[in-house]
Parts: sequence; C-alpha cells; structure tokens
Amino acid sequence: MNHYERLGVPRTANAVEIREAYRSAARAAHPDRHGTASADRMAQVNEAWRVLGDPARRRAYDDLLRATGADATGAAAGRSASASDRGGARPADAAVSQTTQAVVTGVPSRFPWRFLATMAVLGVAAVLVGSALTEPAEPGAPDGILRAGDCVAIALDADEVSCSGPHDALVEVLIPFDQTCPADTEAVRDRQGMGTACVVRVAPADVPAETVG
Repeated sequence: MNHYERLGVPRTANAVEIREAYRSAARAAHPDRHGTASADRMAQVNEAWRVLGDPARRRAYDDLLRATGADATGAAAGRSASASDRGGARPADAAVSQTTQAVVTGVPSRFPWRFLATMAVLGVAAVLVGSALTEPAEPGAPDGILRAGDCVAIALDADEVSCSGPHDALVEVLIPFDQTCPADTEAVRDRQGMGTACVVRVAPADVPAETVG
C-alpha cells in the first residue's frame, strides 16, 4: 500500500484534499481512541502526511512511483494479477510489483539491488535539483497542523503560531502518544490531538525583535 492509499486519496488530490484526508485518517487511527494496537497505523498515516504534505517530497515520490511503473491505485499489481489469470504473471510485471512494494512499504525485495539503488539516486537528485532551483517560499499562515520546524505557543498544549510573532518553542518532531521524545526536547501535547510535539524552547532573544515588548 502506498502513501496515497494510506490516506484514501487519488494521485490527483490537491493539497487541501490531502490535508483533510490526513486529519480524518489520523483521527481514525489515533491511539487515544483505539489503544496502542493502532500505533503502527498512526505511524504510517504520519509518514504518508510527511511525504505528501510537502510539495518537494511529493514530487520526488510521484517520480519514483512513475519510474517503478506503479500508480496510486495499484495498477502494477492489477496488471500482474491479470497476467496470472491468463496462465502466470509476466516476469516484467512481477518485477515492477516487487520493486514498488520495496519502495513504498519498506518490505525487502528480491529485485536486483542495482536497480533500486539507481531509482533512489534519481529520486535524491530530483529533490536536490528542485531545491537548488526553487526560491525559498515565504512562510505560510498557521494551518493548525503541527510539523517539524513550526513555531508554537505553549499553555497546556502546543498551539501553532506564526514564527514572525511571539512564540515559546520550535517543533523538532511530531510523534504518536506512545513514543518518547528525544532527550534534548520537551514533550508537549498537540492541541489538535494528533500526537506529541517534541519541542525546543526558544529564549526571548530568539524571538523577532519587533515582537518583544
């Protein structure tokens, strides 16, 4: 299952549709509702959002799916199944299916490692070239979904705020409730209930001068 399938959206979904699908999937898989048994599902949902919620990562991921001959609806697996019905899977289709499984789910593949290494290098190169040619985007307005690098105000929970204004900490990483934050961070509950925000406190001097009273 690839990241699009984990969130239940097609490859053509826009950013808003992906964000809403992530929220819905996160609520459905949240350990607070279903216990620790759903921790793996929550981790998969968070990883899908980490990739598809970032435009550069999503482009590289789409390139990788195209390079391995797979699409978001499992077309490669469908072609392999059809070939089996006609008397056995074709070797090329079987290879694509195995490679797609290895790239998307992390399951070890019997496909030649040289091919996988080539695909990985192409994906990394695409991301690096895209980053080099793209001007840094202006920070967007807070959307209520915490990500690494977001600025937060902390009362009882972590609430995303603009980094250009007063803020208490920076989010290092967002993890499920049953996991532990790194030793150099502080664990604060995400106000949206999506997990635990591992944050690093900022000193007043780190806050933009125009926001300090």
